[in-house]
Amino acid sequence: MQKVAEFVIEKMEQRGIKQSDLQKELGISKSVISKFLRGDANTDIQTVLKIVRYVCPRDEKLIMRLYCLATEKLKSVTRSFEYCAFNGHFDVLRELIEKHEGDKKLAEWCSVYRVVLRRSRLVDYTELVKVIKDTFTKSDVLRVLLLILEVGCLYKKKQYGVMFLYSAELDEKVNAIEDDFIRNCYKARVAIHNANAELFANNNPEGARKVAEEGLTLELPYVYRGSLTETIGLSYIIDDFDKFTLYLNRAKDAYRKGGHTDDVTEINRTTESFAYNLHRKKYKSEMSSEEEAHALIVSGDIEEGKKRVEAIEAASGETAYTHLYLGMAENNVERLVESMRKFRASGDNFFAQIPYRMLLERGVPDFFLRA
Repeated sequence: MQKVAEFVIEKMEQRGIKQSDLQKELGISKSVISKFLRGDANTDIQTVLKIVRYVCPRDEKLIMRLYCLATEKLKSVTRSFEYCAFNGHFDVLRELIEKHEGDKKLAEWCSVYRVVLRRSRLVDYTELVKVIKDTFTKSDVLRVLLLILEVGCLYKKKQYGVMFLYSAELDEKVNAIEDDFIRNCYKARVAIHNANAELFANNNPEGARKVAEEGLTLELPYVYRGSLTETIGLSYIIDDFDKFTLYLNRAKDAYRKGGHTDDVTEINRTTESFAYNLHRKKYKSEMSSEEEAHALIVSGDIEEGKKRVEAIEAASGETAYTHLYLGMAENNVERLVESMRKFRASGDNFFAQIPYRMLLERGVPDFFLRA
């Protein structure tokens, strides 16, 4: 812990920051600051984070790696596990697990956070759910984390209806956690799931925005800020293109600041290009193959667009989107009904509004569509 203190002291001297400044700006007592700067091994992670983020925020990962691997106090170690996972410092999390995997008191923490590591690199979410269900722990806190991971898999698989069923249970379990640091990290994770459940399962854009905005008041890593802001943007995608663009750009900025450039690329290829096509605006960046076909259809090149969508269906199967695009191309009511049905079957009642509105425009009775 002495290395952590020495690093912070050096940065304080470089920036002309005094201990009294830390007291005044951060509300930390003089005795706590003095102990930390002397290398006290028992300094709480929340205190260290406050100081680091004030004195040298750009060096946070480096300093917190030193802290997480040096602390030996049980509560500080468990908080370190969650800090690393929550902030996406998976290389440090791996080191932390390797350091403590022989400690019986931390065996279950190592086991559960190995699942978190697996989640960070595994894209087969059906397989991951099996791993989660096979992971045993007696700890209520860790059981909540496993449930959050399972709901996260449902989100990635776009099973919004099932995801929504977990919302109330998750809120209750998270609020019952006594450790305020871990509770707040879990709250942020759950806010993302709940905001998307409100949007997609409940078709409640205003409710989704409210949940996301409340989540954004928490202390969040950039990737979480990006995700919540992206959800706010999505809530406007059908009815307000300008607001959608505003919030999506903010989300992409947050992803970039957090180093998640792959997320930005994927947003551009899918979500943003879909919105441009939906509102019949020309998109100049790279698009997914589905959105390239969508663009052809809305631009009037119906036959080429149809040909590409049919090729996608032949290769990957029918989806709500392929039925939507072919329904648009062919002015085919049956295709649009099937698109709406597939959206609803996945629990996505928000995007189901798109074929639903198209069907109303084509004279299909509302009572039939709501049946």
